[in-house]
Amino acid sequence: LGIGSSGKESEGRKEEQGEGESGRDRKGISCERTFKALKEPAHLFAKCESLAESLSRDMKQRDLHGRTLTLKLKTTEFRIRTRSITLNTFIQAPDQIAATALSLLRPELPICIRLMGIRMSNFRPPAPPPPPLKSTDPSRNGDASASASARAGPLKRIQTTISNFRPTPPLLESTDPSWDPSASAASAGAGAGSLKRIQTTMSNFLRESLN
Repeated sequence: LGIGSSGKESEGRKEEQGEGESGRDRKGISCERTFKALKEPAHLFAKCESLAESLSRDMKQRDLHGRTLTLKLKTTEFRIRTRSITLNTFIQAPDQIAATALSLLRPELPICIRLMGIRMSNFRPPAPPPPPLKSTDPSRNGDASASASARAGPLKRIQTTISNFRPTPPLLESTDPSWDPSASAASAGAGAGSLKRIQTTMSNFLRESLN
């Protein structure tokens, strides 16, 4: 900004990372400037607002909103003062950052400094990811196809059993000397077995359909 100073001015930015790799895991982000000694309140306020603009721009690029603001001041005697405040809401806009930083700067006046910095921390946690959308790709609906195939199995077995079923006529005594009652009984038993299988398969099908 250069207001009230004719010497060189340098600006520094710092990001403090936590243990995680995500940008949300950083501990803080700051912006500070060194300059020729300043003590006029108007010049100090302008410097503070300029820092707030730069810090807000960096936070927007990283989608960060913070609650704790720390103001850093280094006097011409190389003494460092830090003042912090934790807000009830998360902020990111330059006017919000500037207003908060100025509220910490005013009680320090009068002061003559050569460095000023603003740091934001205590960031808002990221929003949870949206639930996955159901795919319309038929190749990804294997589970649904398998379920439909499993339900169609009992019905297929019923159809096969019915098509193979051959009812046996009631037993009648024959006058044919070669007639064998045990053979006729065995044939009748086979027909009854087919009917029993139809009943069992239908019961299983109904049970699976209701589950």
